[in-house]
Amino acid sequence: MPLPVVRLANVSWTYARAASPALSCASVEIGEGELVAVMGAAGAGKSSLLRLLNGLIPHSLPGRLSGKVEIDGEDTRASSVARLAEKVGMAFDDPEAQFFTARVADEVAFALENMEVPPLEIARRCERALRAAGLMELAGRAPATLSGGQKQRLAIAAAAAMANRVLALDDPCAHLDPAGAREVLSFVSDLRAGGRLAVVMATGSPEEAARFADRVCVLKEGRILALDTPSRVFSSPRLLAEAGIDAPEARDLAFRMKALGHALPRLPLTEDEAAGAVLEWWEEAEARGHPAGEGRAPATAAPSPRRLTVASPPLPPGPRPSIPSPLKIENLRYAYGASPARDAVSGFSLTVGEGEFVAILGQNGSGKTTLLKCVAGLLRPRSGRILARGRDAGLMSVAEIAGEVGYVMQDIDGQLFAETVWDEVAFALRARGLAAAEVERAVEEALRTLGLLDLRGAFPLALGKADRVKTVFAATIAMGARTLMLDEPLAGQDSRGARAVLDTLERLRAEGRAIVLVTHNVRAAAERAQRIVAMKDGHARVEGSPAEVLEREEELAEAGLLLPTAARLSKGLRSRIPLGRVAASCAELAGELANLASPGKGREG
Repeated sequence: MPLPVVRLANVSWTYARAASPALSCASVEIGEGELVAVMGAAGAGKSSLLRLLNGLIPHSLPGRLSGKVEIDGEDTRASSVARLAEKVGMAFDDPEAQFFTARVADEVAFALENMEVPPLEIARRCERALRAAGLMELAGRAPATLSGGQKQRLAIAAAAAMANRVLALDDPCAHLDPAGAREVLSFVSDLRAGGRLAVVMATGSPEEAARFADRVCVLKEGRILALDTPSRVFSSPRLLAEAGIDAPEARDLAFRMKALGHALPRLPLTEDEAAGAVLEWWEEAEARGHPAGEGRAPATAAPSPRRLTVASPPLPPGPRPSIPSPLKIENLRYAYGASPARDAVSGFSLTVGEGEFVAILGQNGSGKTTLLKCVAGLLRPRSGRILARGRDAGLMSVAEIAGEVGYVMQDIDGQLFAETVWDEVAFALRARGLAAAEVERAVEEALRTLGLLDLRGAFPLALGKADRVKTVFAATIAMGARTLMLDEPLAGQDSRGARAVLDTLERLRAEGRAIVLVTHNVRAAAERAQRIVAMKDGHARVEGSPAEVLEREEELAEAGLLLPTAARLSKGLRSRIPLGRVAASCAELAGELANLASPGKGREG
């Protein structure tokens, strides 16, 4: 291994007043030029491990530390945060907590100026970091005016400009669009190419770990379960299940094929390896005479097993009543005061039906959050019209709109302020002056719908992220909203938390509520939504069913979006294998492949 630049020896850390340690007996060495991905479920200790590296633990956070932490041979306990900052650059998962200045360029230069780096060197480092993070054109903007993803890029750029020996990144791509995440991680890889900089990156993305990491450190409840190459770590379904993390899609496909009785000849880790392994498996199946041959139509993939369908009761004969759509947006336009000549939302139109699940995708800065804020009444559009169940939202107060359309913001914690989950959900109802019995009935019904009754007395900010999101869901539902708009509720979630949020949304949709989900997770949108809208420059660039949208790869790429691995694989394999529509998931692709290769099970044309 290269010369260790990070060394943890039997380290345990317990936060003040915590009942159990956040890290327990952790030992690891990380060499120069190495990128180690730190993975685990929520609460596994990923952020705590990173805080050890820059001295926040133990110098700024109260608690008990045992063992030894060394950075470039220096004991962090005997050093200081300021001195360690000369060696360690760190970007947290909450970028706004790191901003100090009024301009993007000044933010990147801030720490370097405080470290008395020569001006020419500051200029060189800042330009390199801003260019790689895609922020050069925004150098004069105020950080507060950036989108959530742009703020995350700025935090990474500032940390990368400062890093000398170690770059610590706490889930750096959680708020980035897929193309932006790949760009930033490629930049991080370039930074360490010189061989001196070690990168330690907490991530919930197995794709990121498989593609960019030299080793993966798997944590569970503060203990290291594994520390090995991505190929070895992602070879054990038992380890992954125990740690609460997913396999990369290429390997997940192999696991699913094996479970269906069609093991691939080898375990792929990348998309190219998966394509090669599937084709080799197919050739072997052809040699045995099993695949569906000529004269058979391409198989049609079964619907995703997680997508729920709701049978609507038949309408009585006679004239059908005109029922207003839960949400209708007509030719909406909005521009921020800082950029009045450029529309953040430009001629956007969308109608969401009763019980419909619509996913809105797009690059950071494409106008997704601005659109939701306009619908919620927090911003007033310059033109166009928004109808909430037939009522003109332009003539309604924010409180009235909230009774029709619930808005769950990207910053979940900014919406939580009460002492208990019950009080959080009851707050707006009490503010309306409702009778105590009516408040109790509405709150109990909302908590039961979201599965939160057992947590009614819990402190909201102490809950896991999935339950914090569901608490905000409950508050919007209690207000009577039949339409829910959610801005990136999957960002920063571990795999279990993301599934819990998505399953909850499906249950709400099955009850007849309309769902509008803004997300960068193309895979989740394709698996769960009934319709997808991809935004670019404030307008709808692509719109259609998941099957239709996944076929339009080039247009999605123009909107800064990448197809999930399973979708790209199924498109690429169709020249050799008679696959049907583009698969939204590995489960769908594996099922179709197994069906085609099973004797007598090909679908007749």
